[in-house]
Amino acid sequence: VRDAATRVLGPGTEPAGPREVPFAAQSRKALELTLREGLRLGHEHLGTEHLLLGVLGLEDGPLTRALADLGVTKEAAEREIAAAPHADPAPHSDPAS
Repeated sequence: VRDAATRVLGPGTEPAGPREVPFAAQSRKALELTLREGLRLGHEHLGTEHLLLGVLGLEDGPLTRALADLGVTKEAAEREIAAAPHADPAPHSDPAS
């Protein structure tokens, strides 16, 4: 997946330090969809699984097409996420208790 993403998006760069990241319109849309997926699923925290669903929700994105070429679909990802046990600990829980 990393190789496919790098082929369509480029290698990226390391940030020089804290600054505002100028997201492209499609990136902003993917982040908006990420939030919507988390809310739709009723999850308290957003994770990489929600980001994956957000990216897959972009109907015509280069990364969406690259993932589709690898056989990754939104429907299959949703099934895997629904089948996965929730490993998120309760907020402010003490692991020792």
